[in-house]
Amino acid sequence: MKLRNVFRLNKQSIKYQFIHKTIETEEISVLGIIKYLLSFWKGVVVFGFVFLIIGIIQANNYSEFYVSKSVIIPGGGAPPSPKAALSLDAFMAPPVASTTSSLGIESFAGIMESRPFLLNLLDEPILSEGHGGYLPISDYLQRIQPKTSVIGTAVSKIKNLPNRFFDLFVREENTTSNMDSSSVKIPTDTLRTLTMEQIGLMVELKGRVKIEGVNPVTIETEMPTAKLSTRLNNLVLEKLVEQTIEIRTGKQQRDLMLAKKQLDTAKTNFIESQLALAKFQDQNNGGRTSMANTTLENLSTNYSLYSGIYSDLASKVEMMKIDLLENTPFYNVFEPAYVPLTPIGSFNSSSVIRYVIFGIVFGILWAMAYTGLVIFGILRKKLNEITLDKE
Repeated sequence: MKLRNVFRLNKQSIKYQFIHKTIETEEISVLGIIKYLLSFWKGVVVFGFVFLIIGIIQANNYSEFYVSKSVIIPGGGAPPSPKAALSLDAFMAPPVASTTSSLGIESFAGIMESRPFLLNLLDEPILSEGHGGYLPISDYLQRIQPKTSVIGTAVSKIKNLPNRFFDLFVREENTTSNMDSSSVKIPTDTLRTLTMEQIGLMVELKGRVKIEGVNPVTIETEMPTAKLSTRLNNLVLEKLVEQTIEIRTGKQQRDLMLAKKQLDTAKTNFIESQLALAKFQDQNNGGRTSMANTTLENLSTNYSLYSGIYSDLASKVEMMKIDLLENTPFYNVFEPAYVPLTPIGSFNSSSVIRYVIFGIVFGILWAMAYTGLVIFGILRKKLNEITLDKE
């Protein structure tokens, strides 16, 4: 049987006869259209059933994970208006954050996009009962990644064969030099580099942290276990607050540190001048010569000078401490992260429903495509007949 016969329309079918009769008589009835559409019910049911099976398979493939949420109010302002809790789920769920604006790099969401912050966060230890203690987040993420199958490993090696083949023809760099190595100083640079492994871990970590809103700010973290999800949430919040304080008050902290060093030097000079003046006065309680009076005057001048400098710097340091305290951002943890009770992603029923709806829609599109194909075939046949009659 030829291939074109497979796709040839069955002209004896009821559907074909109905469309052909409608075109020939140019008469159509509502009841006839309803019967025609209902004649496709088998195909729609088949498509819906097939996509139902696909949806069930996809829903069972979802991995379980736990989500912890915390709500933070920048500046310690008024908490969001609580809604009436009509059920346990409504009580356990924190308020939804607003996502109307952004504060750029100084915001939690902006800091979470920073690669240095993600690299430092990957080095932070986290407690994992399944691994017997603390381990860096980077190690934990590597251990929970799905292992590559034997087929996947073989495929990757086969894909890498062309690269290994062309590497054989690449000339190796000449590492030897005719010049005396002791007389040549090779400069070194401090360029920062990232490996593909680090980039992959940063993407993995960033995908497990979701930050929304400005006031309040909602932080969501997802991990394979409930306690790890909550620990990661607390750790992310702690590091975000530290980084925000560093960004907003970094210069003030540096200036305060410099002022404290100056204060320590002034204090040392003040104490030394004070002791020198007291010692000289004790040694010259009797008659004083002109030289002694001159020395006493110099010591008194130094004492007054260092005393004034020390007093001014002490006042300056205290004022800088107050300014630093006032400019240090404050975050009120309105809703701390609780250990989640139930996992998410065990079975996604909404995904099954979407697949069934898609199957029904696909069946309807198939009916429309069939109808259009039949109409096109009939019209082309009539056009050919008209052409033959003219000839």
